[in-house]
Amino acid sequence: MKKRAIRICAAAAALFAFAVLFAFADESNSVTIKGDGVTREMTYTLEDLQKLTEGVYSAAYSSENNWPNEKISYAKGVTLEYLLQQAGVKSDASLIRVTSSDGYYKTFTYDQLTADDKYSFTAGGTQKVKTILAYQRSSESMGTLQSCSPVLTMGQHTKGEQTYPWFVQDVAEIEVMTEEPETWPAVTFTKKITANGVEVTPVHEALNSVKIYYTTDGSAPSQSSNLYNVSATYYQPDLNKPILVTKNTEIKAIAVGPGKTDSPAASVSVVFSDDSFLDLDGYEWAQSAIEELAAKKVINGMGNGRFAPEGQLTRAQFAKMVVLALGYEPAADYQARFSDIKAGEWYTPYVLKAAELGLIDGYTNGTFRPSQTLKKEEMVKIAACAAAKAGEIDRADLSVLDSSSATSPWAKKYVAFAEEKGILEHGHVALIKNGKLVFAGTNTANRAEAASVIAQMQKAI
Repeated sequence: MKKRAIRICAAAAALFAFAVLFAFADESNSVTIKGDGVTREMTYTLEDLQKLTEGVYSAAYSSENNWPNEKISYAKGVTLEYLLQQAGVKSDASLIRVTSSDGYYKTFTYDQLTADDKYSFTAGGTQKVKTILAYQRSSESMGTLQSCSPVLTMGQHTKGEQTYPWFVQDVAEIEVMTEEPETWPAVTFTKKITANGVEVTPVHEALNSVKIYYTTDGSAPSQSSNLYNVSATYYQPDLNKPILVTKNTEIKAIAVGPGKTDSPAASVSVVFSDDSFLDLDGYEWAQSAIEELAAKKVINGMGNGRFAPEGQLTRAQFAKMVVLALGYEPAADYQARFSDIKAGEWYTPYVLKAAELGLIDGYTNGTFRPSQTLKKEEMVKIAACAAAKAGEIDRADLSVLDSSSATSPWAKKYVAFAEEKGILEHGHVALIKNGKLVFAGTNTANRAEAASVIAQMQKAI
């Protein structure tokens, strides 16, 4: 009884294997060529295709999928060009939609399947190949071809092109159309400032349907250019690396994909200069001040097109900025004015000059603390002193300050005077609440605020 059960299971397994083989090579499968781009509708069974003697073609097709992963497909079939000729393809045919038996379809421009030169890149060399409807395939060799349902099979424009997703399996219908193909939308770009340079990322609304090719020398991009989206975003998106730019560069890019003509070339320039910065998005309120002061060498960038507007300032850094903004030279001779300001430090001549001008004071213990971060109220005191005439600060109207302002008592007259002279930008450096000035004087000043205050101080003098 046990042996009989084993024989039944073995027979069932053989029957299942036969059914799978039959499904794989079902000769009842048929392919219909139709559409307003042909003069007559034609239908071929798998057997019809296999019996054709004209248009028969075989080759090893190199391809790559979206992982990415190289593949070689050995295939034999009938050229698409021959089949279209038999259907009386019209001269204005422009689109071809290839649909599988399960309803999946892929649309191509007519040229993408028939006119463009395509190649196979294998260990045996580079060979120009034709687009075919394959009825025999193998992943091993031409000598191991096996019958299969029709598969749209094509070559690559360049080595590494990801054409494998374009291989439509179990083709049931080829519709040829005369409607004008659309054009893929242009690529756009985003920029990100990093310590190593500027990262430029190409952006496209159909990133998984197109491939983005780009150049960095200003030349026109093509499918032989650098490829940005090496992988589809749902496989290995980490392979799609931003373009790192470390010198003046013009990037041009196109989007290429099936069913539409290539996008127009889009371009973006990255320019590094001493007075133009790439990281001022969100700091437009201070941009003109930053760029004007940079052009006058009052302030410096951080390299690679970075200004770091959100960065903190030290007391010594601001002392230098104010001295330069006022047009003074740094002190020529060293004086032991503060116990922690030593000869030979980069900031020493500027701190001494600022002290000589009466713009800065030290602490009661005789120190200046050059490396200590600068508070906003300290920044405003220095600017106010630079812009004031004798006695003006003491006459400032303190009532302009809102009671909620986090400002030290000693600093209020300087803040009130700075407001009177238009030194305080409203919206970022200070705020207006119910007609009163709200000033967070005890907060740390950033580089954008400092540039704004210095630029307004220059106008107030």
